[in-house]
Amino acid sequence: MKRFLLLVLCISAFQAYSQNRSDEEPRGLFDKKKKVALSANEPTPSKGDQFIICDYTLPADSLFKKISGDLLAFGYSIDKKDSDLFYLTTGEKPVKHLVYTMRVIVKGQQVKLNALYKSAVGFQFGNVKTEQTASDVKFTSKMYVTRDVFDEMIKFAQSTSPQKIHFEK
Repeated sequence: MKRFLLLVLCISAFQAYSQNRSDEEPRGLFDKKKKVALSANEPTPSKGDQFIICDYTLPADSLFKKISGDLLAFGYSIDKKDSDLFYLTTGEKPVKHLVYTMRVIVKGQQVKLNALYKSAVGFQFGNVKTEQTASDVKFTSKMYVTRDVFDEMIKFAQSTSPQKIHFEK
């Protein structure tokens, strides 16, 4: 009887029962994130792409105002803005253990999106704090966190309802 009770206690210690809300799908430990879906007529990014280019029918000045408003509505803050050159950068936005800033350039009826990321984790040796260097976000495999940043940029680009989305290295 003692052995049976010990066996039952050991088994119950290793079982976990999760609590889900009724409106949520059950999620396991290794479930994959939902993939960013592009429409059938839009090309998919290839490895190494770092620019998202969106085509519109609006003139540059009204397109710049539209994109600026869309960035604010999507949860970005605007850090620098040059209305003469149609260029802006967003404030830092966190994704997992990275922070990134998006750069937006409007040329004619096209919007070019790019991002720079750096680690949100800083290192300090005594009184000396290491400076984080920023790197370009590129489309990579899903095992890299920068892929999440690129997917966020694609979601933003899709939310602005462009005529066409394509990618460049």
